[in-house]
Formats: sequence, C-alpha cells, structure tokens
Amino acid sequence: MKFISPLSPEQQQMLREMMTYHPNVRCRRRAHSLLLSNRGYTIRQIADIFEVERRAISSCIDQWEAKGVMGVYDQPRSGRPTLFTPAEAALLPDWVAQEPRQLKQAIARLNEKTGKTASYSTCVRILKNSSGFGSAVGTP
Repeated sequence: MKFISPLSPEQQQMLREMMTYHPNVRCRRRAHSLLLSNRGYTIRQIADIFEVERRAISSCIDQWEAKGVMGVYDQPRSGRPTLFTPAEAALLPDWVAQEPRQLKQAIARLNEKTGKTASYSTCVRILKNSSGFGSAVGTP
C-alpha cells in the first residue's frame, strides 16, 4: 500500500489552509487527499471519498513526493493562446460600463481598435472573467 511520507506540522498546516482557502477546487482536493493519506486512509478509500480513479490519488501522492507543494498545483496545459493582451481585454469592461446596453458596439469598437476579430462569446467570456460583470452579462 502506498501512503504519503509523514508530514511535518508545518506541512500539515499549509495543506489545511490550502484545502480551505485555495481558489482552485482541484488544488483543494489534492491537499485534502494528501492530508487523508497522512492520517492513514488508503488510496482506495480516498478515491471513494472523492469519487475519482485510484490512479488520480496515486498520481497526487507521487507528485507531492517528487515536487513537494508545487506538486499540488496544476501543471500548465496546452490550449489556444488568448486573443487579446490583458491591456486590450481591460478596455472592453470599461466601454461596457459606460454604455451597458451597447455590448455589440463595444465589441465592434474593441475589434476596430485592436485590429483583431473576436466573437460575441469571446467578448462575453472576457466580461465574465473581469470583476463586477459575473452574472450581469447574458447571451443574446
């Protein structure tokens, strides 16, 4: 049976805080699973608790052993690069705040200013990811 090597009190406290306060749910679950392993729960028991495959828990333990705390975090993933730079994306929420009922005009203005063409859904995603626009933006 595989268990995590014994954790120091400082590591346990750090993982408890991570389990409680980290914004990423996957990191919270990994921290929790490491704490459970430290308490003597088997990989099968932890996998049953989180309703995941055994290999996910085993991998989490392996990552912790190899990388320490950095093993709890997600690794960079491949994917399409963002269309707009952060400075360009920051323009859209400002324009929408000035004229909230003119979303399509703000999108056209952004496309014209940057010379890039973004879809309506891309711009809605930008607005949802910016603070203050979470549920205020809907689909047409």
